[in-house]
Amino acid sequence: MSNIIELKGISKSFIDNGSELLLFKDVNLAIAKGESVSITGPSGSGKSTLLHIAATIETPTSGTLLINGKDVKSLSDDKKALLRRNFSFMFQKNFLFPSWTVEENIMLPLLISSKKQDKNKKNDLLHRFNLESKLHTKTRYLSGGEKSRVSLIRAIMSDGVLVFADEPTGSLDRDNARIVEDELFSLVKDYNKSLLFVTHSEELSKRADKMYKIENKTLLKKGNTEC
Repeated sequence: MSNIIELKGISKSFIDNGSELLLFKDVNLAIAKGESVSITGPSGSGKSTLLHIAATIETPTSGTLLINGKDVKSLSDDKKALLRRNFSFMFQKNFLFPSWTVEENIMLPLLISSKKQDKNKKNDLLHRFNLESKLHTKTRYLSGGEKSRVSLIRAIMSDGVLVFADEPTGSLDRDNARIVEDELFSLVKDYNKSLLFVTHSEELSKRADKMYKIENKTLLKKGNTEC
């Protein structure tokens, strides 16, 4: 099984009041097609930063990031932008445009990439989340659970083969969180996507194919499989 992304010896540090603050060091992580991977860890351990590095949103202090076998450091900004089209994003704050309708928000990735919309796919996703009646509703009028579902639909609508999710259910109540969790894994499987997500929830983490935890500035693999 080929890897979509590989992180090799990734470290990240910051300068704080003239002193170097190490967030994590020598992280090794690979994500294969069709695979789900979770990362847990205490607040401030660098979970979101590591997610952003994998998505090329942030730059590591040292180490190598490979996407489809290509070293990101050797690529031009234009080629990096093309690579990002392989990615979809779902974040805790959703980042929906409140004055846009549900349809406008979920079609945004296709507008950016100038790709033709798949109406059957859109209708299927809206039906699964019971959002057909909200298609032309501005997202400012949606509940928190509905906004999270729209964010998930938007991530799946993209042609990206890898979905990044940062605390995808962190702001939801237990019932809504469970709905979004179930559909997140179901949709990733049904549409043959890979998934990398960070979470505080041990329960959610355990649903992934592979589980990792940032502990003492190191990424440790959890479960029965050795790193």
